[in-house]
Amino acid sequence: MNGLSSLSASGLQASMHAFDRSAAGASRAAAQSSNDLPDAANGGPDLLDSVVGMRVAASDVKANLAVMRTADEMLGTLLDMKA
Repeated sequence: MNGLSSLSASGLQASMHAFDRSAAGASRAAAQSSNDLPDAANGGPDLLDSVVGMRVAASDVKANLAVMRTADEMLGTLLDMKA
């Protein structure tokens, strides 16, 4: 794997972890709201912040995949030119 692909792979992994953390926060916030407890009273994450975090992480995953795809295409083109 070339440098750009490995960098994108680590970015992809970080984005997936961020998505998982936001999803867990959304789950906690939803559970707390079903108990009718305000988030500020129990220090829990805000549902809206968690959902926004999930959307941002999903966009980051798509961007990292696009970089990996482009790097793969560029490598293929270079190999075709050398052949």
